Amino acid sequence: MRLLLPTRLDVEINGFNGGLLADVPGGYEFYIGRYGVKWPSGYALEVANCGPDFLEVDFDTPWSPPDDCVFAALSEQFGVATEHWYAESGCNLCVYDTYSNGELTESLSSSLEWGEEDEDGYTSRHRAGLDYQQRRALRRLTGGGGGSPAGQRHERNDGT
Repeated sequence: MRLLLPTRLDVEINGFNGGLLADVPGGYEFYIGRYGVKWPSGYALEVANCGPDFLEVDFDTPWSPPDDCVFAALSEQFGVATEHWYAESGCNLCVYDTYSNGELTESLSSSLEWGEEDEDGYTSRHRAGLDYQQRRALRRLTGGGGGSPAGQRHERNDGT
């Protein structure tokens, strides 16, 4: 994320919690405002080559998905169509967004459909809402990869 949208040196020197430099935000505040995430890095990275014109990248981020500006910058900087799929169980939400040339071109969202509670009162399984599932199924049928709609899935289609 920092390669797409550079951070600021004074913020990095000021540290995550800030307080070292006056009138300079801490890393936490800056990262949330700039990238939409607590830390501008992902983990559990999986990359799949899905053909000559399609690359699928799947990763997790702490607390929340990256902000729209990250995917807009990705599509603009590399001249690709970028699809962003994610499910946020804490907000009961699943979302699909498409970006092209730095602009949001399509967006779908739906509520999650929850499974049944276990003996402790938890619903550990959920699946995405119907509209999201239909779009995801269509994407799989047209060669855009597969996988579960839960979690984040960040896909890039460069159209070459």
